[in-house]
Amino acid sequence: ALLAAHTLAKVTASGAGNSCDVLTEITADHCLELLAAIHPAAKPGAAWFCSPEAEEVVFNALKIAGGGNTRDILAGADQPRFLGYPIYTSSKLPSGIATDYSAAAMIGFGNLRMAATLGSRRGIRVALSSERYWSEDQIGVKGTERFDINVHDMGSTTVKSPFVVLVGN
Repeated sequence: ALLAAHTLAKVTASGAGNSCDVLTEITADHCLELLAAIHPAAKPGAAWFCSPEAEEVVFNALKIAGGGNTRDILAGADQPRFLGYPIYTSSKLPSGIATDYSAAAMIGFGNLRMAATLGSRRGIRVALSSERYWSEDQIGVKGTERFDINVHDMGSTTVKSPFVVLVGN
């Protein structure tokens, strides 16, 4: 969660004289504000993070408004990109097209490798069961692993973060 101490990790979306609190109101200027908000050292390796719905109504809409054809489309690139940075989608990110995201994160931009660390909480465990599938002459194999993410750098009130979010206004 973004705390008051993380003010430089939040960019408040404000439209031209009106509020911007839904995904369809995000403009290219909002995206440029996110680019300017991250720590300069985080730009190599940075990416956009949004829901699949946000990719459609924000990034694809901005590409179409800009003429539609981009270098990536003409080159047949597999990875969607915007302003030269890859777009990664997750169904866990805000996806309601008409949802009011006042004071809530809508999309993110930055370098997660600099802001967070993924670590193993417990190694891989494998278990076998010959009793469960006895009648079929089979065995059961179960593998599990536990991991966690630790976000360790969200900036502060004076230091830019390597990762920022656009917050509805």
